[in-house]
Amino acid sequence: MSDVSRLKVTPSAWIGRESKRKVHVSRREFLSEILWLNGNAVGLNASSGEPRDILQGQYASRSVEQLDQIRVLNWNIERGLRLTRVMDFIGRQQPDICIFQEVDLNAKRTGKLDVANVVAAEFGFNYVFGVEFEELSQGSKTDPAFHGQAVFARCQILEPRILRFSRQSDIWRPRLFLPEWPVFQPRTGGRMALTAELVFGSTRLVVYNLHLESKGDDDLRLSQLTEVVQDSLRYSQDIPIILAGDLNTYRSPSPLRRYLLSAGFVDASAGCDCHGTKPNGQTLDWIFTRGPAVCSGTRVHQETKASDHYPVSTILRRTA
Repeated sequence: MSDVSRLKVTPSAWIGRESKRKVHVSRREFLSEILWLNGNAVGLNASSGEPRDILQGQYASRSVEQLDQIRVLNWNIERGLRLTRVMDFIGRQQPDICIFQEVDLNAKRTGKLDVANVVAAEFGFNYVFGVEFEELSQGSKTDPAFHGQAVFARCQILEPRILRFSRQSDIWRPRLFLPEWPVFQPRTGGRMALTAELVFGSTRLVVYNLHLESKGDDDLRLSQLTEVVQDSLRYSQDIPIILAGDLNTYRSPSPLRRYLLSAGFVDASAGCDCHGTKPNGQTLDWIFTRGPAVCSGTRVHQETKASDHYPVSTILRRTA
């Protein structure tokens, strides 16, 4: 029996529609709504951050009090293809914040599960899910499938928004001369950062969940990363910022890491042996912070075989 066939689909979720208004709807109603609003090109609106591309759920049973330390987990979960293994790892680690990339919604390859909702319901997280792409080979015009990023937290999540990058690769767009087969991964949408504010007692912090382009060169990825850094300047220096995700840093040393350090961010893995977040030894996945916070105990969990990326964890402490 596959991982996905063993999991129960939780059909309901929250979708934010107008500013802070939330309406409780079924998953199918959400899929119909997002198609009606966006046509067949979900997420292509470069104005970004519109609630129509965000799904939100609330499962935390109570408000989390002030924490002396916050356990952070960053992971590209490869759509949730081995979701029971992903969930086993979450259960062992008991993170306070999960920052996940490549999360499926209603895709055939993952049993048409709402992966983010399944994870959140199982562990009592609040969550936000941002649509990165409509996966044309994984659904249909009347029953679409999506792929994106999710932030989970054991606390209140405020002001979720999407920063859709202005520069994109066109390699994923459908072409008339190519069939919509999974091997070609035909998509509409675009790479983005999912941003949200998290409130742990009196501690407010900001999360940027990034998935930079895997195709193209570092110039494209630096352009996308620059948009995130520029966007982060809206926040006061006394607010901790977590910038994490799959940055697709194929070169070592990475110019993307060098750029973030020059912009005042701190690499959570500094001083740690935290290399190799892919089985082939590449380091694509990172956690950075800015502001009054320090990280310790950062680790790449190379023993975990639940995705084509290894999870990265760290412990965050506020310093002021």
